[in-house]
Amino acid sequence: MKEIKYKEYTPEENAIYYDSIEKILTSLRAGNTFDESCKNVDIVEESLKGLIYDDAMKVMIAELHYKDGFSLSDVAEKLDVPVEKISLASLEMLEDVAIASSEAFKKEHPDFFKSL
Repeated sequence: MKEIKYKEYTPEENAIYYDSIEKILTSLRAGNTFDESCKNVDIVEESLKGLIYDDAMKVMIAELHYKDGFSLSDVAEKLDVPVEKISLASLEMLEDVAIASSEAFKKEHPDFFKSL
C-alpha cells in the first residue's frame, strides 16, 4: 500500500478550508448543485480550491451514498455531476480510508509484522 504524505497547511489555509467546506455543504444540503455551491466560495489558491472541492464532494458521497443509501447514480444526479466523477471520488475515499487504517494499525502495533 502506498504511503501518503499530507501537506501541512497554515492556520490561515485551515480557516479558509473549513469555512469553504461549511459554505459548500450548506448550499448542497439546501438543494443546490455542486457547481452552484462551489461558486458560493472565493478561493484564490488553486491547490487549496481543488482539495476543498474534492473533500466537499466526498462528504456528500459519504452522507448520501454510504449513510443514506442513495446509489452513486442518484448522488450524481442530485449534485448534477457526472456519475464517473462520483464513482472516482468514492473509490478515492475508500483508498484514503484503507491507507489511514493501515497507518493507524502500524502505529498501534509496531511489532506486529515482525512476528510473522
